[in-house]
Amino acid sequence: MPLLPLARTGPRVFISSTIYDFADLRSALKYYFEELGFHVDESEQPDFERSAHANSYDACLNAIRRSDLFILLIGGRLGGWYNLDKRVTITQQEYKVAYESAKSGKPNIAVLVRKTTATALHALKSAGPLGTDKIDGIDDPQHLDSFLNEVRRIDEMKAGMAEDSDRPPANWLTHFDSFRDVIGVMESVFLTGNVASQVTLEMAAQEVADAAKRLTVKAVPCETWSRRPSIPVSAVSGCRSVKSWTLLLVQEEYAF
Repeated sequence: MPLLPLARTGPRVFISSTIYDFADLRSALKYYFEELGFHVDESEQPDFERSAHANSYDACLNAIRRSDLFILLIGGRLGGWYNLDKRVTITQQEYKVAYESAKSGKPNIAVLVRKTTATALHALKSAGPLGTDKIDGIDDPQHLDSFLNEVRRIDEMKAGMAEDSDRPPANWLTHFDSFRDVIGVMESVFLTGNVASQVTLEMAAQEVADAAKRLTVKAVPCETWSRRPSIPVSAVSGCRSVKSWTLLLVQEEYAF
């Protein structure tokens, strides 16, 4: 029987946004990251991992907690409410969960707002107090302004300046016009420096582990053997998994 190809399980990316106004961009980002070997979570896609019994909002929030990268795209649409009394949308709650989770090390966060939306909001603010009725392509200007201030951590920044204390991390907000702008942010934030090294290491380890699994035909406690019986893959020192041993090999090879 021929061996079946193994699913790619690289670093995980969660893409957060309202869906209908960003459908093309979400699809393009999914293709872009999957070509680089990432696992992409988009809730509208058929390959989005979730339990059949899970609530759709809860499934998204759990996916964010296990992601390595979190990308938030903000436009003029409001989207569905997560908590109507507190006026928190599901997209906003996804950001809140990502930011809290990032305090423990991941995900790395990138937030982008459509430039035309940001320009329209600025014009409305200049004209007077913001309302909650749809205008100039923005469903709820007051809510959008509050959301952007949350991303920029405005209150925490003011407190930090007043007390000369620590300022909040990850408060970047980038304007974009095109897919090229978005990819530029991805390359500068996610694909350089330590993040790039981590991603490359994990992808290389996964590739080697997948190759080893393809050759595995027999498994007994504490021993996993290759097609060639004389070559043990992981039958050494405390029964480490195939992936843990290949990760050590890759670390030596790439010397990160």
